[in-house]
Amino acid sequence: MTKDEKRVLHVYLPPGYHETDIRYPVLYMQDGQNLFIDESSYTGVSWGVAEAFESAEGLPPHIVVGIEHPEDRLSEYSPFPAAPFVEQRLKMNPAAKGDRYVSFLIETVRPFIDSTYRTKKDDQAIAGSSMGAYIAAYVCFKYPAVFNKVGIFSIASWYNEPAFLAFVEKAEIPFETRIFISIGKNETSDENYAEFPKVYLENSRKLMKTLEKKGVRNILYVENDGTHHEHAWRALFPDFIRFISCE
Repeated sequence: MTKDEKRVLHVYLPPGYHETDIRYPVLYMQDGQNLFIDESSYTGVSWGVAEAFESAEGLPPHIVVGIEHPEDRLSEYSPFPAAPFVEQRLKMNPAAKGDRYVSFLIETVRPFIDSTYRTKKDDQAIAGSSMGAYIAAYVCFKYPAVFNKVGIFSIASWYNEPAFLAFVEKAEIPFETRIFISIGKNETSDENYAEFPKVYLENSRKLMKTLEKKGVRNILYVENDGTHHEHAWRALFPDFIRFISCE
């Protein structure tokens, strides 16, 4: 990213944060505009992150950092060039700017959060949905010393699945890394493409199989009847937090 590019951060602090000196685990999430406020989400429905922490049972408090995506979301969230499938379906060939975004996240955003808030530097997770899940998985597997937990909701690895899976196969993923993967059987990014639900299912299933072949075992895999929508991710969010928080 250049010095002229800016990103809006949404930072959620646990209730009572300013009345204590407690340090908290941090969760970094993509598509920050879709996390907290229904009106700012492009679907009109947010993940309800604040409501989840303040109303769901058994959710350990976290600091949550939501990073807004730019207009060129596909490029920002892809560390690999678009596959021919993307060019055929979207009639475009976005650039691969994922590594630039990852550098911004690790070298700029994270140090700012750690220096501004009372964080646990050794307890930090990353999560996202669709293309946000694609880049979140990439970040966690490439920098496991930074992020030791990841939420992979409805991953859109169809963007370039061969390159992504080849990367996962070579990645050194510590056994203690916690990996949450969820996918619905009715997910699509194009209602005119009848095969998209199958594509999404196979993306998550192939990722799961690749991780299992590597001997990665600390995984919670959820497959349900959900759609590709904030409603579905909102419903799963508490289970994700419980999973990454259990001792």
